[in-house]
Amino acid sequence: MNTYFKPIASFLLLIIGLFLALVPSGNSENYSHTGRNLRHLRISPYRLAEIVIEELPGFQIIDLRPAEEFAKFHFYQAINIPYDHLQDTDMLEQMDNEQTVILVAQSEDQEKSALQVLKRAGFYSVKILESGFANFISTFKHPAGPGNFQTNEDIARQEFAVSAAAYFFGSKTVHKTSSGTVSKPIPVKRRKKKKAADEGC
Repeated sequence: MNTYFKPIASFLLLIIGLFLALVPSGNSENYSHTGRNLRHLRISPYRLAEIVIEELPGFQIIDLRPAEEFAKFHFYQAINIPYDHLQDTDMLEQMDNEQTVILVAQSEDQEKSALQVLKRAGFYSVKILESGFANFISTFKHPAGPGNFQTNEDIARQEFAVSAAAYFFGSKTVHKTSSGTVSKPIPVKRRKKKKAADEGC
């Protein structure tokens, strides 16, 4: 009788073993976001530009590029924490877990790696710049002209790109038009901050 059940028991153990091998463990969190799972973690160059220009509250920009690159160009109020020093305790203490941390690196791959580090450190609201800092530069350094767009939404998006380019790069920005001419960037109208009300006599 034992001989009869032995092959069946071996087969069942094999099936159970394969099942356990294929099903991921629920105790180990995996932060290697890819494809569709990464969409909600990305922030577009346009959204980041809006946050910087309008000085929107609730965000903290962490620039992971080397100090010399940061010195050449960086976003207003961004904090430079070079990627190689990201896991240092004193560096992590500079980050505010009460705000949404936006990671900026030269490439998105480095941002993804930094995202994993911050998630393991307990940061729950973290975004990465879509396609990295290089993509931000290419988006606004030479914005395309309105001739390449059709809808009102696209035209408004292009006008914002030109305005943002003027804000970030000033006179160095080249505005490409469909006719090949160069036009002057539209100046950015910065939102005026409200003055504090007088407290009385």
